[in-house]
Amino acid sequence: MAVGVSDPDLGPLLCRLLREDGYDTTLATDGIAIVSLIARAVPDVLVLDSDLARLDGLLTIEVVRSIAGQIPVVLLSGAAGPALRLVTNRLGAVLLRKPFQNSELLDAVARECRSRNGEQGVSG
Repeated sequence: MAVGVSDPDLGPLLCRLLREDGYDTTLATDGIAIVSLIARAVPDVLVLDSDLARLDGLLTIEVVRSIAGQIPVVLLSGAAGPALRLVTNRLGAVLLRKPFQNSELLDAVARECRSRNGEQGVSG
């Protein structure tokens, strides 16, 4: 799993949370780094902040999808208004509004992993 978060405090916290739940994670701190990561190895799921540096979350999704196809994405945003929800839905990503509970993120990631793997009962 790849985590793309510009916030120097949030990124490591999210990675630790996901690792404690059994996921292998790689942290990238901007959209260009995520794209570079995807070009080398496609993760099962991306967790991206909408406010990524150098290439925002929505543009990162579009570029990643052009490289790797329909990779599942959980997009984190503090501004989850109707316009962002429409764009996120069009891109086929899951929108999770900040602040969120740890369990909300873990549930969204587990659903996206199941979706990618075509399984119903797998978590973590």
